[in-house]
Formats: sequence, structure tokens, C-alpha cells
Amino acid sequence: MVFTAVGLAALLIEHGFYTLPAGLSLGVLWAVQAVAAAGMAADRVARFFLTPERAPWLRRHWVDAAMPVAALIAAGVATTPLATALVAAKIYILGNLLIRGVQLYAKAVGSGIHPARLLGASFLFCILIGSGLLLLPRAVPEGEKALDPADALFTATSATCVTGLIVRDTGTEFSRFGQVVILCMIQLGGLGLMTFGTIFVLLGGHGLGLRHTAVVGQALNEEPIGRIGRMVKFVILCTLGAELFGALLLRGLWPDHSDGMFRAVFHSISAFCNAGFSLQADSFISMRDGWRVLLALPMLIIVGGIGFPVLMDVLGGLPAMARYTFRSQRRTIGVPRPRWSLHTKIVLSTTVLLLVFGTAGLVLVEQKTSANRVGKAHHLSADEGADRLNDWRVMPTVQRVRQGWFQAVSARTAGFNTIDLDHLTPAGKLWMIGLMAVGGSPASTAGGVKTVTLAILVLLVWTALRGRENVEVYGRTLPVGLMRRAVALAILFGALLGAATLALAICQGPQSKFIDVFFEAVSACATVGLSLGETARLTTAGKFVLIVGMFIGRVGPLTLLMSLTTGAPSARYRYPSEHLVVG
Repeated sequence: MVFTAVGLAALLIEHGFYTLPAGLSLGVLWAVQAVAAAGMAADRVARFFLTPERAPWLRRHWVDAAMPVAALIAAGVATTPLATALVAAKIYILGNLLIRGVQLYAKAVGSGIHPARLLGASFLFCILIGSGLLLLPRAVPEGEKALDPADALFTATSATCVTGLIVRDTGTEFSRFGQVVILCMIQLGGLGLMTFGTIFVLLGGHGLGLRHTAVVGQALNEEPIGRIGRMVKFVILCTLGAELFGALLLRGLWPDHSDGMFRAVFHSISAFCNAGFSLQADSFISMRDGWRVLLALPMLIIVGGIGFPVLMDVLGGLPAMARYTFRSQRRTIGVPRPRWSLHTKIVLSTTVLLLVFGTAGLVLVEQKTSANRVGKAHHLSADEGADRLNDWRVMPTVQRVRQGWFQAVSARTAGFNTIDLDHLTPAGKLWMIGLMAVGGSPASTAGGVKTVTLAILVLLVWTALRGRENVEVYGRTLPVGLMRRAVALAILFGALLGAATLALAICQGPQSKFIDVFFEAVSACATVGLSLGETARLTTAGKFVLIVGMFIGRVGPLTLLMSLTTGAPSARYRYPSEHLVVG
């Protein structure tokens, strides 16, 4: 670990500073990196020769043995032997850091810590590491002042919790190094550090123990133990495939930029992870009429927010559905019809309803008007009135529906915008707040109270109105424990929104409007990233309020409560029941 720490420090100094500290030079840093890499390699060789059973040791640590060879192969693009050795040393240091991190992760999982606490700790670890990297001088353009700790922590939290709220413009106030750090945090935060740790454990040839599967199941909301390993592999492959396909589609948005491919990859990952970070200062307002913005981005947002269990159920059932259709055409008897799980049916139906009613509601509450009427209402000319509303309510109906569609999709935790949200009416802002609070689906990259929770609450109310005893949907009865969990989650999330709004209103003072503060608090706690401009006016105390809100919103209020109350003894008695008057 000493050699790894020394080598990593040398790498950070070399690549994290524009001007090296006094007494250091590139030659000294390269020498330190070479010595560190040689020391790590010597340690592995010594362990191999000192172990009494070398063959089993080699099978368990084949990644360690293959790392120097892989580093040399990757460094083969260098032009000179010296350059090859230096590049190989850098790669070996980073690879060794990754191996040690996976080993530390495996130890933490096997330590007996409650899965809910491990989940929260993994996000906190990513936030702290990201904050440290963003504090480096190279995280901002050369000549600019480095980030202060509050801004670095806010940006790291927003990226890791895939929120998208920013206090510094991502495209202009961060260097390419800083943008890559933000992108890595979005990817890690979107899927979860434990998911990446598990895939590296599997790649190393190690099986998943019972405790490990329980921890990862908590992170992925996946209960069947036997499906955890398969689910993790599916998550990684599905994510990489969707983000690559999205980047290829989005590449055409920046044909004249030399860094067009980087921009496409950045926004594809940001959209799939529902992060909302953009390299354009106006998000996508200046590009809002292109099909890539209106179709490709919403597709990535919906797929990323629908939940991996649903994607696995739908994609996994396609071959069976094809076989069923083909055999049915031949009138083969006895072929069972493929069926989706109840979870998949509820998520898909709720998502479709939210998209349809979300779009229609936003268009209807933001009634169409004319620039002349806007100007008269605000004592402005017609041109100034149209500019004030950024053409949203004076657009043709078809265009308003298109932009309403995008905002209805994005409001459910994605955080992009194609209209100036500050120019929405109070009714439009309140409608957006409702969409943000619902969010995406369980076991996805999205936040919010989740679609399944909303569906259960609606079904619970409908059952009570009908005077029925059991909550039923799609021919199934929902268990009482599931309904208790949904009600608890909704109440806790509502309490989080109330506490965050009150705290932020106190910190921002009387100059801020309540609707703007409420919008900002919901956006942070639901990990959305949309803002009415309050983010730019945040005080230091207000930043920390939103940091806490983003963290709790990403980890989950119920998960956080479980981590804090773990170990409490369960009651082994029951009091007599008595009725209350309700309503």
C-alpha cells in the first residue's frame, strides 16, 4: 500500500498542477513513479515465491500477475523505450490501485456491516474522492482560481448523486480534466460503486458469497439471491451498450467541434444516468428543435430511469415472445405465453401514464398566449414579451407539444431543459415540481419517490374508496408489508422535502421567492437538477442544505433510516387493538 500511495501522489502532482511545487520536477516525479511501480511488482513476485502453494495462489491472483504484462502492452504505443517504461509504470500504478480498491471493497462487504450503511458509505466515499480531485488546480482552466471547498463538494455531490445542479458552469469553468472527473463521478454514482466493485470481483474469478449478494441486492433492489451475479453483468453490459449507442446518435449535434465525440459521450452518459449535466450553458435550449434532442435524449433518459429489473425482464423475454409468436402462427398447441412480472407491468404502465399526462398537463396549464398580451401584462413591447417567455407560450401548438414532451421526460430526474424554466407560470412550475417528486423507477439511475410507490399509493386510495379489503392489480394481491413500505417511503420523502425547503428558505433569506426555493429543494432531493436560478444565488449554508438533500435523495430516505436504526430489538409482544376515528 505504501508504494501505491507514493505512486498515486506522484501521478496527482504531475497531472493535477499546472506549475509543479517548488523542489519538484517532471524527472523526479517520473523516477518516483518508476520506483513505486517496481516496488509493487517486487512485492507481488516475493509473495508468489514465498507462498508454499504457488499454483493456487496464481489462480487466485491471476489479475495481479497479468497486470505488468497488460501495462507493457498498453504502453506499446510509445515511441521510445523510456517512454514505454514510463507509461507502463503509470498504468501499473493505476491498475494496482484498482486491484487494492476491489480488495478493500470485498473486505468491507464481508465485514458484517449492514447493507444500507455500506450503500451510503460508498456514495460518501465517491463524493469525498471527487471533491479532492476537483480541488486540484488542473480541474479548472489555466489561469483561473481553483475551486473553493464548498463548490468542489457541491459539484462532486451533484455529480455522484446524478442530480445536475451546478454552481459553476461545467462547459466553461472546468478544464477537460475537471470534466472527465465529473463524468466519472456521474457514471459511478449512476450505477453505484458496489455494482462496479462486484463486476471486478466477478472478473477476478471470485464467486459471490451470501453476504456479498445480500449487499448488492440491497443496492439493486433485487431480492432473489441467485439472480444477483446475472443482474450485475446485465447492468454493466446494458449501460455500456446504451451509452455507446446514444453517443453515436448525439455525435451529429456538434459536427463543427473538434471535441464533438467527447461532448456526445458526455451527454450520453449524463442522459442515461439521469444526471442533467451539460457542457452548454443553456442546456439544450439552442438545440431544442433537432430530432436528436427530442428523441435520442428522451430515449436515453427513459431507458436509464425505467429500472434494470424491468429492462432485464423485457429484453430477456423477447426470444420467448418471438418463439411464442412463430409457433402460434403454425398453430402449435401447448406453448405457454411469456409473461412479464407484476413489477414490470406496474412500472411500464405508470411510466406511460406519467409521460402522456405529464406532457398534456404541462401544455394545458401553460396556456398559449400572444406576445402582445405578454407585453401588456408586463408593460413590455411585443418583442420584449416574446423574449421574456423565451417563446414558450407563443410557440405554435405542435412545437409546444414537442417541448412539453421533452420537459415532461426530463423533469423526472434528468435535469435537461429546452425552455427557460424561470419564465413558466406558477401553475407550470407546480406541475414540474409534481413530476420531479415522482421521479423514475426503482433500481434505476433516477431519483424521486419512484413510480412503483406512486402506483401503490393510488391503488391503496382506490381500494379504500371502493370499500375493498385487499389491494389488487393485474390479478394479484399486494402484500401488506409492501404497502407499509410504500407509505413509509412517501412520508419520509415528504418530510425530507419539507425540511429541505424550510432550511433552504432560512438560509436564502427573504429576498428569495417561495416557489423558487421549493422548486430548488425538490430538484435536489429528487436528484433532478432543474433550477429556476436559485442555484446561482445560493449562500454557503444553502449549498450545504442542498448537499445533504442530494445525498439523502440518492441513497434513499428509507435506506438511510434503516442504516440508522439497524440493531434495534424487535418487539416480541402485541398490545390489544382499538379503533380510531379517521376523516
